[in-house]
Amino acid sequence: MICYIGLGSNDGDRELHLHNGLNNLAEICDNIYFSTHYESPALNPGKVYYLNSVALIEFSGTLDALNILLKKFEIQEGRTPEARAEGRVPLDMDVVIADGKILRPKDYNCYFFRRGYEELRPHPSNNQD
Repeated sequence: MICYIGLGSNDGDRELHLHNGLNNLAEICDNIYFSTHYESPALNPGKVYYLNSVALIEFSGTLDALNILLKKFEIQEGRTPEARAEGRVPLDMDVVIADGKILRPKDYNCYFFRRGYEELRPHPSNNQD
């Protein structure tokens, strides 16, 4: 399964959180490519800017299995109910596209995903628009 995963962090050492997330992905994937890291404004005014990246991965398991692993990686980085309540996002990882199907249209159309996705688009594995 070919997937595009959006990653974001607005808490603490944002660069480290993204680095850890990408390293975790690399351990579970057959192939991984990722965009540069870039800032994007929070969707809610007045909040801390996010550091984002997009990963293009080849995963041999199911989408459900991948989502379970992504949530595990988020928790390892400190994504707790308390952090959510405070608006802190140490690490957010979401499958936006899987095997050419857009699963999260809202994310797909937002700058925080599109910037990294456009960077990865020329890759031969990309079969989206």
